[in-house]
Amino acid sequence: MLHAILGGLNYRNLDEDPAFADRNTTTEVLARTIFDRLLAALRRGELGAGAEAIETVKITLSESHVASAAFEDRVAPA
Repeated sequence: MLHAILGGLNYRNLDEDPAFADRNTTTEVLARTIFDRLLAALRRGELGAGAEAIETVKITLSESHVASAAFEDRVAPA
């Protein structure tokens, strides 16, 4: 699922993507977007058996060996 989510973001000018209209596509914004999309897949049951036991998700994106951003939150029941 993560591969599918990232595939939709890879090698594109995200500033031209309607999903990011009027938003600055910073690494922090991308981490939150990936979290939101992964959470939606989890709630749709697309992460397989046992995924309902996931309590927390953390997305970390590294720009380089010294620069990264992350978004972490608890997974509340739908």
